[in-house]
Amino acid sequence: MPENPPTHTAAEFEEFKRIFISVWRTLAPSREVQAYYDAIRTFQLSYLPSQKRTVHGTKPIDPAKAATLPDNSADYETVTYRYAGLDPVKAAVAAGLPMFLVGWHHGAIHHLDYAVARAIPEIAIFARYTLQYGRVFSIPMEGAGALALLRMDRFLRDGRPILTYIDGPPEGATVEVPLLGVPARFAIGPIRLARAISGARIVPVSHFIRSDRVVEIAFHPPVPPERLPAMSEGDIVASVLATLEADLRRDAPEQVLLQFIPRREAVARKAEAQRAVTRGPAKP
Repeated sequence: MPENPPTHTAAEFEEFKRIFISVWRTLAPSREVQAYYDAIRTFQLSYLPSQKRTVHGTKPIDPAKAATLPDNSADYETVTYRYAGLDPVKAAVAAGLPMFLVGWHHGAIHHLDYAVARAIPEIAIFARYTLQYGRVFSIPMEGAGALALLRMDRFLRDGRPILTYIDGPPEGATVEVPLLGVPARFAIGPIRLARAISGARIVPVSHFIRSDRVVEIAFHPPVPPERLPAMSEGDIVASVLATLEADLRRDAPEQVLLQFIPRREAVARKAEAQRAVTRGPAKP
């Protein structure tokens, strides 16, 4: 079992242990607990520090500014990208179908955006910050609120595919759905938006490091479009998570970013406290 780092309070450490045990039971119950924790630590220490990314704060980069910035493709082309299920997605994009690609912050993080951008140049990437992948710049959602959702809506209705993260900041309206066995809250704005667009395809996308220099991206079949109108936002989130978790459980249970889970919940608690202040005290 993990030891309590000096930077953690006793309460934070207990929360971390609870999360780790839930993840272990969800992803690798047949493995010895300490061996599984050691595998996660080995992955994070040996792989995560080698990833590079260029962050440009939380403001969008306009085309004129983008043209002056150096291309950072070399930071990502140090690995080989392999794709599964890409052809049907590209065919749907070519046909003008609204494609809503959904990843998460586990597996080969920091590579998904670039891997999708190099395979689908039309993609509009929505991330927390403005991130640069070659000549592609993500659209920041931090502090953008409804404006980011309006841009998503416009792109999808115009037939431009988008990529976002199911476990992005749990701000605004949320729904509670278990994440790797841990109670968690998810923003429903993007999912609600995609569900409302006729013909939209919500496509889970898994991403793993297969070796030191191979990253695999797997595009899964979409949540059945004919079922979307009758599904709640929670049902859709749960469906996407079930697909991503099944891949992680089967292929790479150690590629989980443990510390990201409590960070998300801290954001959710802070956002809820801010909403409570805005609402004010309940009327008698």
